[in-house]
Amino acid sequence: MVKLVLDISPDCFIVPAHAWTPWFSVFGANSGFDSIEECFEDQAKNIYCIETGLSSDPQMNWRLSALDKITLISNSDAHSPRRIGREANVFDCAMSYKEIIDTLKTKDAKRFLYTVEFFPEEGKYHYDGHRACNIIQSPEQSKLANNICPVCKKTLTVGVCNRVDKLADRPDGFKPDNAIPFRHLVPLDESSARRWARARPRPEWKNNTTTHRPGKNELISCSTSRWTTSRCSHQSASSRPSAGSGKAD
Repeated sequence: MVKLVLDISPDCFIVPAHAWTPWFSVFGANSGFDSIEECFEDQAKNIYCIETGLSSDPQMNWRLSALDKITLISNSDAHSPRRIGREANVFDCAMSYKEIIDTLKTKDAKRFLYTVEFFPEEGKYHYDGHRACNIIQSPEQSKLANNICPVCKKTLTVGVCNRVDKLADRPDGFKPDNAIPFRHLVPLDESSARRWARARPRPEWKNNTTTHRPGKNELISCSTSRWTTSRCSHQSASSRPSAGSGKAD
């Protein structure tokens, strides 16, 4: 497909989207590919960029040395108006197609400032599970159970966290020298709902070492710390993000 698109115009730019989603993605557990080269073969040279999806953030992707040369972007799917912009890319360059594409191809940190990220633990596919069985588990729990659902005894949908662990050749927390920064964002509608006790329970903080204190006009929360949850297994899908519940990230 890459060749077909570039044959139309060499100015076309191809970005594999929601790269870790279990279905129909480059690194998804059900895709059958463990690398960009394996997926795109001789056309891998034309893949400069991947979109990380809601269930992963740059810090998770930094654990794969094979992605050091790849630019990581974050886009929000326009499933509904209130979802638009919950992930975004911040540039300081001319707002032209060619300028933006050149920035992404060269991974220029002077022009590509940072990405805005949804907390990946809130993503539908971050953990393993079965929505129909109201099951969500950490990779450690799934490995102990040989990836078998404790309710229906069928194979679990393997989530992004588990998949990253499998392909990573670096420890959690590693940061490449050429990494583009990122900032985590809590969607305004969710923080407002939380204020009025209408939102689902949120994970608890752990090792919050680099909390960014927003400025006067800033609503973005910046952090490279990780979320953790003390309640992971056998939770109701209504109280935690669901796994294996569709074909989106």
